[in-house]
Amino acid sequence: MAWREKLARWQRQLLAERARLTGRWSPTTGPHFILELTSTCNQDCHYCYNVWKQKPALAETVLDAAGWCALIAKLQAETGCTRLTFSGGEPLTHPGFGEILAFCHARGLESILITNGGLLDADAVAFCLAHGVRMFELTLLAAEPATHDALTRAPGSWERALSAMLCLQQAEAAWCGVFVATRRNVQQVRETLELLIALDASALMFNRCNPGGAAQLALMPTVAQVREALAVVNELAARYGVFATASIPIMPCLIETGPYRHVHFGFCSAGRENAYPTLGPDGRVRPCNHSATVLGWFIAAGSFVMGRRMVQGLVLRAEGSSEPSSIEAVEIAHCGWRRCSPDWGRGCSSSGVSPGSPCSWAW
Repeated sequence: MAWREKLARWQRQLLAERARLTGRWSPTTGPHFILELTSTCNQDCHYCYNVWKQKPALAETVLDAAGWCALIAKLQAETGCTRLTFSGGEPLTHPGFGEILAFCHARGLESILITNGGLLDADAVAFCLAHGVRMFELTLLAAEPATHDALTRAPGSWERALSAMLCLQQAEAAWCGVFVATRRNVQQVRETLELLIALDASALMFNRCNPGGAAQLALMPTVAQVREALAVVNELAARYGVFATASIPIMPCLIETGPYRHVHFGFCSAGRENAYPTLGPDGRVRPCNHSATVLGWFIAAGSFVMGRRMVQGLVLRAEGSSEPSSIEAVEIAHCGWRRCSPDWGRGCSSSGVSPGSPCSWAW
């Protein structure tokens, strides 16, 4: 058994090195889906973008373990997916999480786990690693507990997150430390990222607050604050040789991303090869985890299968038909500026859209 553990450790180290060199955590081998296992969470973050915070009907029903396993089997059979991301809410609060993860592992599926770390102890880490979790994503909002706990509205959450990160460090697991930048904590970006690096984070993710769900525009950092923070992320990524990404779109009409050569920038991927359609707690499909637009029911056996890619977004088609179903494809709004077009990269039009502006940055 010792040689298997050593091999798994080498595989995780190779994964981190590949990400650093190529800017990708996983090769593009088939579709990738996010499964929001539950709407339940042990935190109540001010910046949370979960769509059911504004539209509770999207989470009135939560699939049990058997329901999720049936959906995953159908998803794999019809789309050929090889990896999934588990999210929520807090996915570890789902009573059937272990059963769902073991089911995925038995079917050869790898997974990514997005968690706040509150329930991630050494035993949970060991179980996840033994059942196909190749990457963990944990958020740290500050270098000290007061600011972090104020943003999560969960006393003790900073200490629990650090405890989980220490467990990952001791297990030599691959994990990504996430910093969500708001006006309340952006000043601590350097100290927080340095703490994540000291804890052996395999990667860093800088996400500016994306209004939507519970998050409001008042939490948005200013353009100047984001520029300064990105300079810090770029500096630390170069100094320590760690992979760094900004996955929430940084609008190129406001901030030129060229100077930050060591930061990988993400844009809206709806309708593209690297899209990540999201299945909510009840099994309904949405274009991504920021969008409240429901494309259809995937769980209903025989009613829909995943359709061909369209530029406007994910569509479903009726089984046995080559035509898109009557469900509308998602329109990706943008201002028409060349750098924000589908050919260059575009911002998030699914959340934080202010009146009269297609951008989610309205300062």
